Amino acid sequence: MKPLSSAPSWRAQAVACFVLGLLSGANAQTVKPDAPQAHEPARALPTPAAAPEAPTPAFDVLEFVVEGNTVLSDEAIEKAVTPFLGERKTFANVEAARIALEKAYQDAGFLTVFVDLPEQEVSQGVVTLNVQEGRVERLAVTGSRYYSQGYIRSRVPELAEGKVPNFNVVQAQLAEVNRTDDRRVQPVLRPGRTPNSAEVELKVTDQAPVHASLELNNNHAQFSKPWRLTASARYDNLFQRDHSMQLIAITNPQNPSQSKALGLSYIVPEPGGDGWQATALWSDSQIEAFSSVSILGRGATFSLKRQWGLPSAGALSHVMTFGADYKNMKESVLVGSDKVATPIRYMPLTLGYNGSWVQEDAAVLSWTNNVVFGVGSLFKHDVDCGFGPQDQFSCKRQGADGGFAYYRVDLRQSQPVGRWNLGLRLGGQVATQAVIGVEQYALGGSDNIRGYLSSEVAGDHGVMGSVQINTPNLSPSAGKADAVDSFWRRLDELTAYAFVDAGQIRVFNPSADQAGRQSLASIGVGVKLKVYKDWTLNSDLAHALRAATTTRANDNRVHVRLSADF
Repeated sequence: MKPLSSAPSWRAQAVACFVLGLLSGANAQTVKPDAPQAHEPARALPTPAAAPEAPTPAFDVLEFVVEGNTVLSDEAIEKAVTPFLGERKTFANVEAARIALEKAYQDAGFLTVFVDLPEQEVSQGVVTLNVQEGRVERLAVTGSRYYSQGYIRSRVPELAEGKVPNFNVVQAQLAEVNRTDDRRVQPVLRPGRTPNSAEVELKVTDQAPVHASLELNNNHAQFSKPWRLTASARYDNLFQRDHSMQLIAITNPQNPSQSKALGLSYIVPEPGGDGWQATALWSDSQIEAFSSVSILGRGATFSLKRQWGLPSAGALSHVMTFGADYKNMKESVLVGSDKVATPIRYMPLTLGYNGSWVQEDAAVLSWTNNVVFGVGSLFKHDVDCGFGPQDQFSCKRQGADGGFAYYRVDLRQSQPVGRWNLGLRLGGQVATQAVIGVEQYALGGSDNIRGYLSSEVAGDHGVMGSVQINTPNLSPSAGKADAVDSFWRRLDELTAYAFVDAGQIRVFNPSADQAGRQSLASIGVGVKLKVYKDWTLNSDLAHALRAATTTRANDNRVHVRLSADF
C-alpha cells in the first residue's frame, strides 16, 4: 500500500503567519515569489489518450494515535477523530480527521498548534497523527514608563516562556491589564528562532496614573447655602501593583462651617474582577434650622468591602460584593441654651450584586442591587434621650430597634433611538421596619427627582422613575476634524434633553405631624456641554408638579453642575 503522508512545512508557516497577523493588528507584508518569466507559447503536441484512473486504495482505520499533544483533553481528541473510524476508509477520510483535530485545537484557543499526517504504512488499522505545538520562546515588554514591566508580564501568564498559549485566555488576561485608561498593552507576535516557536512583544502605551477633579454644584439641602465644592485626587498604581488611593474633600464655599466632609478610599484589585476596598469618611456640619435652633452633626464611617468577579458571558459583566460599614454619628440639637444629643453607633452588613449588559443594538442596561442588614442585637446601647435612658435606635426614630433589613435597587437603561438616545431609570427600597434617617430612601435633588431640594423627602419604602430623551451631539465640530472657528473645535459635546421624574416614599408608623406617604414629580429640560475634553457643564431647568416639604407645586428650580477632570 502507498504510504500516507502530508507536507507539514508550508502549513506550519501559514498558520504561524495567520496567528501573528491576527494578534499583532499590524499590516502584514507578504513577500511574493518572483513571477515566472514569459515564454513564447510552445507548439501543441498531440494529446495521448487518457489512461484509466487507478482505483482509490481503501483500508480500515480502527484507531488514531495522536502524538505530541500536551494541551487538549483526551475527550476533545476522541470527539474530533472518532467520526472518521471504520472499514474501507480512504486518504480523504484520514485528511478530514486531521483537519477536524486541527480545528478542535483552534476552537479551544490554541492557534499556534497544527496537526500533521506523517508518512506511514497503515498497519492493523492504526493511523498516527502528529501534533506540533507552537510555544512561546521569548516574552518582552517594551514602552512602559510608569508601570513595572515585571508586573505586566505577571498579569499575562498565558504568554510565559515555554507555554503553548491559549489565546482565549490571553484575550481575557489582556482585557484585565487594559482595564485602566492609563495603560494599553498590545501583543505583537513574531516567528521564533527555533521551529514551532514564537516571540511575543507586549507593547505598552501608558500615562501617569495620577488624576484629579473639581466639581461645583448647587445640589443642597434645606437650611443650607446652595453651593457645594468637591475636590478629589487619585493615584492608581501604588507599589506598582495597580492599587488605587483616592482622597475626596467636600465643603460649602459660601459657609464652610455648614458642611464639610473628608473621604479616603483604598482599592486592591485582583485578577478576574476580584478585589478589596476600604473607605473612611468624616463629616462635620452645623445648620441653623431656625433663628434659635441649630443642628450639629459630626460622624465617621469606616467601610470594608470584598468583591468577587462573576464569569462574564459576552457583553455581560457582573460582580458580587459583601461588606461592613461601621458608623459612628453624633447629632446634637441646640434650642437656645439647651442641648439634646442623639449619638448612635452601629455596623450594618451589605450584600450586593451589580453589573452591566451591552446589548446588540448598543443599548446598555446597568443595575445595582443591595440587601442591607442592621444586626442591631450586636449594638444594643442606651443613650440619654433627653427624658431618660433609651435604646439608641428608638431615640433616633420611634419604632426602630436596629434589627432592620432593606433591599435597594437601581436600574438604568441607555437605549439608542436612531441618532437620539432614550434614558430610563427605575429605583426603589423596601424595608422590614422603621429605619433611622441615614438608612431611609431619599427623594429630591439633581441625582433623582429634579426640581426639588436634595433629599427633600425620605421614607422607609420608596420608588422613583425617570424618562429622559437626549438629542444627538449638536456640536458643529462633532465628527469634523477641521471646524472653522477655534471655539467650535474645542466644543466636544453639546447635547439637549427633556425629562420626566417621579417618585413616592412611605413611612412606617408616621408621627402626628408627619405624612405617611409623599409623592414628587417634575418635568424639565436640560443641556450638557463638554469643552477641552475635560470640562463639563450640566444645567437642568425643572418644574415641580407636586408640593413637598419646602418646594411648592409649580415652583421652578435650576440645577447646575460644573466639573473638570485633570
